[in-house]
Amino acid sequence: MTITAQTLDNDNIAKQTKATDSVQVHILYFASLAEAVGQHEEVVSIAPDSTATALYALIQDKYQLTESHHKLRVAVNDDFASWSTVIHDGDWVAFIPPVAGG
Repeated sequence: MTITAQTLDNDNIAKQTKATDSVQVHILYFASLAEAVGQHEEVVSIAPDSTATALYALIQDKYQLTESHHKLRVAVNDDFASWSTVIHDGDWVAFIPPVAGG
């Protein structure tokens, strides 16, 4: 599934980007996020130079997620990353919610 990308500018205002100016990103969802979005992975188009924060904001809006990115971990290409990490064409991004257990 491909969706139109949104990015956040310096004023945190979402703006549409053209599909021709986009990169393809693979997203992996785990635990409660997978349940909330109804799938474990998808491919989306985002604007070049988008950060992990901007990507999550796009997903949060698409699926009406209430979980703040501050409560999640993000991994890019199998390594934990900061939310300011720039996402590139072909990257695999995992959003990982907190898990409980014992």
